[in-house]
Amino acid sequence: MPQSKNMVQNISHVFNLYRKDFISTYAIYVSLDKIKPKQILFEESNALAHLSQYFNEELTDEIRNDNLKKAKNHLTRATLDLNKLLWAALADKLDFIKKHPNKLLTFNLPTVDVLNRHNIFTAKGTVARRYEMTNIGNNIDTVINNYKEINKIGMDLLEKVDIHKIETINKLTYIIKTKEFIYGAIIGITASLIAAFIFDYIKSLP
Repeated sequence: MPQSKNMVQNISHVFNLYRKDFISTYAIYVSLDKIKPKQILFEESNALAHLSQYFNEELTDEIRNDNLKKAKNHLTRATLDLNKLLWAALADKLDFIKKHPNKLLTFNLPTVDVLNRHNIFTAKGTVARRYEMTNIGNNIDTVINNYKEINKIGMDLLEKVDIHKIETINKLTYIIKTKEFIYGAIIGITASLIAAFIFDYIKSLP
């Protein structure tokens, strides 16, 4: 069945969306969170089902184009959800910046740059979320691009973490905690001995 120029452009757009946006984001998210969300698999399956119907030559052009549109909608929805999941995963991975300030030393960046980038990541995330909520059902491409911009900031920052520095800081933290425990134990034992000595001394008084 011959395809019109418009149909060819539409199918190319769907495949470009799959290759450039969906798959790339999917790969990053899975490598980061080590899971494949059921909702994403569901949307991907639906997109494939509709896409297969687009190539069903027994159907009319109208029905085929309708299936292509549905395939694109499922893929777009999955791409948006993936970008939101990636944003949440990055926020979780970078949460230690606020909770454990000492680990700012694990970045191959000046501390002020780390904090500035993290603040931008957090602020833009809030803006993107607000934009999404006020544009439900509209401008979905803009919503996706907003999250993509944020996720790039988050990924760039996360990639500046030095694994070797993390290991060094963890070792130092362990040593410090061990020393604190030993010092605490020594102080506790010393205090007990002094208390026992004083108690025995008092008992020996006439």
